[in-house]
Amino acid sequence: MAACCLSGTPSPGPVSGDDVLAKAADTTNQGLAVPYSGLREYTLHNLRFGKQARVSVRMQYRPSEGKTFNIVERSGNSMLTGIIDRILESETAESRLPKGSTHELGPANYWTDLRRTEAVSGRPCYAVELKPKRKNKYLIQGTLWVDTENFALVKLEGSTATNVSMWVGTPQITEEFRQIGGISLPVFIHSIATSMWLGTSELEIHFSDYRVGESNRDFGSTTPHREGASASRAGSPEASVKHAGRAAFAFTVTPKSTTGCPRSKSLTM
Repeated sequence: MAACCLSGTPSPGPVSGDDVLAKAADTTNQGLAVPYSGLREYTLHNLRFGKQARVSVRMQYRPSEGKTFNIVERSGNSMLTGIIDRILESETAESRLPKGSTHELGPANYWTDLRRTEAVSGRPCYAVELKPKRKNKYLIQGTLWVDTENFALVKLEGSTATNVSMWVGTPQITEEFRQIGGISLPVFIHSIATSMWLGTSELEIHFSDYRVGESNRDFGSTTPHREGASASRAGSPEASVKHAGRAAFAFTVTPKSTTGCPRSKSLTM
């Protein structure tokens, strides 16, 4: 996880938490107009049963369509791969919600408190405390770090505003971002959730091979920016007002089929 170096610098006088969050939302909305794709590796580890699953996918995002996922490879416990299928399904649905949805990262959904400025992953950041205005499993209570120079997200850390389900409780989340091809994109997510049935489960998502600026399904009509083989766990700006990876925190214990994601038939750990 990205390390934070506290500077103890007082918050600038004229800037408020609402100001920072509103400008971060504006920066993010500009990025949502750009198509991109990338590889992701989801690793889900259940500590109670000592089981693990790994699923690699190619994700494509288009402003008019939202996200689509194609499975590249899967391995490990069949029940846990089914849970990852549900994560992909949830994120696909979330990416297609209209602008202004009640889970977007902006002043309409959060009370804020600008706590300090500090360096995170080598970037000067505003540290903004977030408190959701309503109980919603897609809203996060915690701390958001926003780049002081371009108002892009650098890091988000906290827990969901309410229980995701009776099985899961409130997952603890860390999400890190990086500037790639002129827009900010997630590079690493870590989440821990506790289930009545499964006990503690730990999810990691590593993002790599970003291609920014693609406009068709054949990856060809524009000249994309190609990120190198790995963009993992670097820190620098980003956002996704319709938050990339937010659905990853909503663990479920009931496998359900998704487009291109075979249903897991066994619930045996």
